[in-house]
Amino acid sequence: MTTPPGTVVYTLTNWADTTHPDHGLLRAGVELSHREAEAFHGHPDFSEPFEGIFAEACRGEYYDRDFVVLRDDAPDGEVRGFLQVLYPLSDNTHLGFVWSEAQGRDTDLTVALLAEAERLAAARGRTSIMEWTDHREAADGEPVLDAATGAGRINPTDSLAAAYLACGWELEQTERHSILPLPVDQEMLDRFAAQSRAVAHPAYELVSWVDRTPDELLAGHARLNQAMSTDVPHGELDMEETVHTPERVRYNEDTLAAANKGYLAVAARHCESGEIVGFTRVDYPHVWPEAVFQAATLVLDGHRGHRLGMWMKADLLTRLRELRPDARRLHTWNASENDHMLSINVALGFEVRTVVAAWQKKLTPIHT
Repeated sequence: MTTPPGTVVYTLTNWADTTHPDHGLLRAGVELSHREAEAFHGHPDFSEPFEGIFAEACRGEYYDRDFVVLRDDAPDGEVRGFLQVLYPLSDNTHLGFVWSEAQGRDTDLTVALLAEAERLAAARGRTSIMEWTDHREAADGEPVLDAATGAGRINPTDSLAAAYLACGWELEQTERHSILPLPVDQEMLDRFAAQSRAVAHPAYELVSWVDRTPDELLAGHARLNQAMSTDVPHGELDMEETVHTPERVRYNEDTLAAANKGYLAVAARHCESGEIVGFTRVDYPHVWPEAVFQAATLVLDGHRGHRLGMWMKADLLTRLRELRPDARRLHTWNASENDHMLSINVALGFEVRTVVAAWQKKLTPIHT
């Protein structure tokens, strides 16, 4: 791999040791990614505290990972790039999920990081790597790179897009990143909830919880999470079903808590069977009260067509007003193929902000 002149790629093999210099480099890499995200988005919502990222990384039951920094080739050289490659251990064991960030979104720096991600993933026997990147919508008259599926136009001369194309990645899907300004008009939410309840009730009812799933709903929550891994449109991304068990639900909840995050969930319960058949969930960092993130929304096949999606979302937004009174932005991501969920989000007032590109590259694994 060729790195830009004056820089060196450094793999952090001792990042978990808080007394080792690698730990400081990991922190510097995360801080770089935060600066770049805030510069692009205009707010710090994606600047997750380092302590939360570190706490999550230290939990290795379901994922392993590599961390890399690209820094100036000098003692105490400035960190100019950051890379994480995440490796699922219990399913999708052919994949590596990439998180890369280059100073100033520089193309040459990004190319160096992507080449290192490819090398590391192939050395672990992975056959596909993928990453999601944020872009401004291509303006009228600009060149456009079409994805296999999705909506939103990417300019192939954009510095990030140019890097992925130079490294042989494929643009497989584009998604809409939208923001709902909070709080939402309560009269509108009450109206949507009443209209939806009139269709769904008494066959269905809503239940909710904060941070920890009630024991009696744990198996149903796991089933919904597993369905979410295949029901959400993924285009041609090489992703298989993610196995979820009650134990994995608890693991995820404990991981959120360790990262100083909370979540709110609202689920639809089928009254005759007692099973929860749909849910919507948002996560939020406790240290940043203005930001909320849509984590999941799903209604199981066979229970669609009863306005459960809108009922759950209207109820969640009403509860969120009391739970997070200082929240100002709810982020969500939708593939254009998911037209029903898009229609709900548009009705609620979500506004499109960026286009998210899903990139993929197939690898030849290196067996050592």
